Amino acid sequence: MLYKDEILLEKAYHKIYEDNNPFKPASEDEIEDRKQQQLRLANQKMHKYIDGGMKGDLDLEGSPATQMPGELTQVDGDLELANSKFTSLPDTLKYVSGDMCISMSEIEYLPDDLKVGGSLTISYSQIQHLPKNLYIGDSLDMSMSNIESLPDDLTVHGTIWVDDSVMGMMNTIDEIRAMYPLFRPDQFRA
Repeated sequence: MLYKDEILLEKAYHKIYEDNNPFKPASEDEIEDRKQQQLRLANQKMHKYIDGGMKGDLDLEGSPATQMPGELTQVDGDLELANSKFTSLPDTLKYVSGDMCISMSEIEYLPDDLKVGGSLTISYSQIQHLPKNLYIGDSLDMSMSNIESLPDDLTVHGTIWVDDSVMGMMNTIDEIRAMYPLFRPDQFRA
């Protein structure tokens, strides 16, 4: 039989556990507060990057932000936007010196005259058309994308991955190679 003090102690331990339970579901208010905090942090990170002269990598993977500041004109490093909620990039963004990844993001289009020094990954993205005068210094991964065709003014120096893209499902790799004679035949991969 438990004594009164033991029962009170047991209740106190239970209360402490309930208040500090890491598996306790968050309330709606706590979830909303976390989302707002993540959004504030993402915006602060972007503005700090711009204020710092746009040097180095800009990693916003999984960001809840939907827009980037118009002051972003370049990224002197890699630009990581995979799994983010961004719906577009500023039209002022013209240069990414490293790799750029927007896979599984909500981005619907890329700005015209964009130059990516490394690879561009748009797999599983909402992109339907590539922009005018797109330059890619390395490979283009458009696997699992909605891209149906390539623009005539596209420059890609590395491999173009078309596996499971709309273009890749509508055409054989040999048909794709024949449609785009300006690219080396070995550039296309499925």
